[in-house]
Amino acid sequence: MLNIPIKDHFRETRLYNARLSAIGVIVVTLIFALILRLAYLQMFAHRHYETLSQANRIKPIPIQPPRGLILDRNGVILAQNYPVYTLEIIPEQVDDMNTLLEELGQIVNLNEADLKNFRKQLRERPRFENLVLRSHLTEEEAARLAVKRTYFSGVELEARLRRHYPLTGLGVHFLGYVGRINEQEVERIVGAEAYRRLRIVQHRCDEPENQVYAGLTSRGTPVWVNRLVVEADRRIGIGYIGPSPYAGYSGGWKLIVPGVAALDTINANHSLVPLGFRRAGSVELPTRLDIEEAAAMVGMDLVLDVVLCQDERVAQAFAGTPEAVFHTGLALARRVYEVQCPGELDIAIAAGYPYDLDLYQAVRAVEYSDAAVRHGGSIVLVAACPDGIGGQDFHRLMSESHTKPDDFLRAVVRRNGMVTFSVLGYCLARIKEEKSLYLMSEGLAEGDAAAMGFRPLAALQHGVDTLLRDYGPKARAAVFPMGSSTIPILT
Repeated sequence: MLNIPIKDHFRETRLYNARLSAIGVIVVTLIFALILRLAYLQMFAHRHYETLSQANRIKPIPIQPPRGLILDRNGVILAQNYPVYTLEIIPEQVDDMNTLLEELGQIVNLNEADLKNFRKQLRERPRFENLVLRSHLTEEEAARLAVKRTYFSGVELEARLRRHYPLTGLGVHFLGYVGRINEQEVERIVGAEAYRRLRIVQHRCDEPENQVYAGLTSRGTPVWVNRLVVEADRRIGIGYIGPSPYAGYSGGWKLIVPGVAALDTINANHSLVPLGFRRAGSVELPTRLDIEEAAAMVGMDLVLDVVLCQDERVAQAFAGTPEAVFHTGLALARRVYEVQCPGELDIAIAAGYPYDLDLYQAVRAVEYSDAAVRHGGSIVLVAACPDGIGGQDFHRLMSESHTKPDDFLRAVVRRNGMVTFSVLGYCLARIKEEKSLYLMSEGLAEGDAAAMGFRPLAALQHGVDTLLRDYGPKARAAVFPMGSSTIPILT
């Protein structure tokens, strides 16, 4: 009888050791991967997750400060406030919205327009936000609601202050008030069919709760972008390629930044503008390069950009990736908007058209003309400015005649007010140090023009004749009929 061993101890031991070694390698590898991941989170992604954590812990609630009265020198009220009661609902705190609306309709008067506007907000805005169901409640309606409000979950009665201009349109334009685009204006802009079929949301750069952090650019710009854009499955941009005082040309990635970016992102990006002073038309500016880097963090699937003729007819359309569309369309845009200028000028006469609704927009014609005018020359700005100066902040900024260029740079660094205004103030202050500025406008008083550093002209022809005499018979002058969209290139 053969003696055959049932177990092979040597083979089993070897197999056991091999399995143990394999498991050991896997465990060590996983531990090493865990350590690497922990190091990455702590050293490289710390700021990103800290921001997300703070966003979960802190809910910013914007509280508007009360705006003061504005009186003229005779004590007549130009702008004042009046109380308005609004009925607001927080959707995430409501179990049955239809039942709630029916019950509220028995307390306050709710018409079809109120319900339609509320349901539109319900589709478009986050459920944790206060949505306005009815504004301008009467005192009787507000009293009835205040008594029964405790019976309704998610219902708020808010007392707010609204601005009132007793001089109506005249006061609004003079004081520089600009309101949000209302629903009627949105429908007119996008067309009735698109307005009926599509969900349309107006981006607000001052709502941190509706923005997502995307990263930090190499130039130090923190990038926050509208949450709806970041979370969208597809991002398609529609815009145009044209002159941009601070980015060389618009189009391409500018639809993301500053298009749907946060105010803090816009301010940080615009703080780079002084580095590109007097480089109109260049697309290698720090501002433009920063825009492209920031927007690429979010990405776009398709861009449709057009190049417009000076009469605003479409010259050609371009579709594709942001980079390809921009650089392809840029060649045509340069042919449309840039003009050769043989040598420096003594006098430039620039019309603010087509961007001359107010002085704030029209001064881009001064910035473009500056590139072609010699040191000691003159720039004559002709602008209708039917909406006046363009805001109290801009008026106050430009009226401070003692402010030097480096003072504006300090304001940019310290974020004193809107960085855009400070950047514009810096550019204009640099120009005013070297050249004389004149203004011919029907929409601005001579005193306002003088206070902002322009010498007012009562008659254009008389002013030009005087300048020609001052500069002598060999004076070189040029006229830019569309100065806000014309880039002179010295040759």
